[in-house]
Amino acid sequence: MVCGLDLYSGPSIPGKSVVGFCASYNKYITKFWSKSLVQDAEVDVPIKSLMEKALRRFLKLNYCMPKRVIIFRAVTPRSLERADSELAQVEAALREVGLEGKVALAIVNVSRRSSTRIFA
Repeated sequence: MVCGLDLYSGPSIPGKSVVGFCASYNKYITKFWSKSLVQDAEVDVPIKSLMEKALRRFLKLNYCMPKRVIIFRAVTPRSLERADSELAQVEAALREVGLEGKVALAIVNVSRRSSTRIFA
């Protein structure tokens, strides 16, 4: 299962943030379940509930749980500080569905800022 998570907060929605989450639910990683939430800007991202829903969706459609979970997380230096609490939420979701210690988990923090320049 491959998942993606991003958070947007900006001047277009003052005091609020939008959480986007998606997760693949087939072995070819071509079909996705997704969810977006608008929440108060100061509230932690509800990764546990989103991850639980994605895992239950995977089970419902495949009659088994995934063997590997890879989560791509867009980060800024400010959001990187929350990485430990987010990992704890993911582990709690795995525990809730009975996958603790039974699934290979990888969280990839992807920097939004890049100084890479490509010239032709």
